[in-house]
Amino acid sequence: MVCPKDIFGDEIESQSQKNFEDYFNEMSAPKSLKVGARIKGTILSLTRDTVLVDIGATNDGVLPRREILNSDGSLKYQVGDQISCTVKRVTGDEIIVHYDGAKIGLSDDVNLEDAFDRESPVEGRVIEEVKGGFRVMLPGQIKAFCPISQINYQVGDPAQYINQKYDFLIVKFESGGRNIVVSRRRALDISKLERESSFLNQINEEDLLLAEVVRIEKYGAFVRLKDWDLEGLVPLSELAWSRIKKPEEVVSLGQEIQVMLLSSKETEQGRLQLSFSLKKAGAEGDPWSQIILHHPVGSAFEGTIEKKENFGFFVQIIPGVSGLLPKSAWRDDLEANRIESKKVGEKIPLVIKEIRHEERKVLLGLPGYEGEEGLVMPSSSAKLGSFGDLFKQAQKTQNKK
Repeated sequence: MVCPKDIFGDEIESQSQKNFEDYFNEMSAPKSLKVGARIKGTILSLTRDTVLVDIGATNDGVLPRREILNSDGSLKYQVGDQISCTVKRVTGDEIIVHYDGAKIGLSDDVNLEDAFDRESPVEGRVIEEVKGGFRVMLPGQIKAFCPISQINYQVGDPAQYINQKYDFLIVKFESGGRNIVVSRRRALDISKLERESSFLNQINEEDLLLAEVVRIEKYGAFVRLKDWDLEGLVPLSELAWSRIKKPEEVVSLGQEIQVMLLSSKETEQGRLQLSFSLKKAGAEGDPWSQIILHHPVGSAFEGTIEKKENFGFFVQIIPGVSGLLPKSAWRDDLEANRIESKKVGEKIPLVIKEIRHEERKVLLGLPGYEGEEGLVMPSSSAKLGSFGDLFKQAQKTQNKK
């Protein structure tokens, strides 16, 4: 018996003799692609009845075209857009998927068991409150039960849901439809995934969006996009060009604001994380662009003290731009005590000594005074933070004179 050999001339053991095609199919088949798995795919092509979706597997997914149609018959998505799908059947070289946002209305003639299998949202009307939840009327005049915890993320007054129509997901379906349990929360989750997918397909970084302030924390303000019903964070540093200590100095709950999208990314838990900027969405633009034009090096101005530190004063030059007046600038001045006693909010005459535009740093001095030893570094540079380098450079400049 002649043993088969590999490309290197070595004999292949009989227990490893596999048909190459079977071996390839086995190795290339995505192990995580199982029926019921939720995945994100990219639309490759659209035909009259079907949509071909790249789902990252050996074979592309196929879903019915009707599932991505709006109520007027127009397409929700185009080639190249991303959509969320659920794997429904894997047979041979065909992978059938369903669009997570497909909905079945109350007037539709459908098989609810099929909707349950496909995990398609169905429209239902809450008809009464019962023990532990609500009675819901589904298509075909079929009654179902919705646990109170599944009617919303935060329930509130149960009476507000009576006679209201919502989308539900069938989470339990016994043979013959005798016991049907539905969840509006699960349908809300699917709707959110659809909105997130559409948002990522249509909105780019630096786009301007209308939002409402819905929550304020010490580190920033959470806003909800008016046209997308999606939430994101405006960090404290992105609320204003000037230094602020808390968001309430700039925004308030319920306030409508225009924001700029800074970034959008998906967390490890699959949640969409959005970050916005309020200051960059303003019509006035970045105030730093005005510094060199209106306050060049050597120009004199009157600034407002914003903050006092043991190494100097932070002084506002224009709204949104502050500079540092180091203690060495007045240490040997005849009026050093008067300058030292100045308080936050008081005015002080100053001169622009140095501007580092890219680093957004400005070094300030007193008019007509350089100091006997120039601009000297304070004893503890660790307290200076990022201004340490600025002082060192200023000192080098003085030493060259």
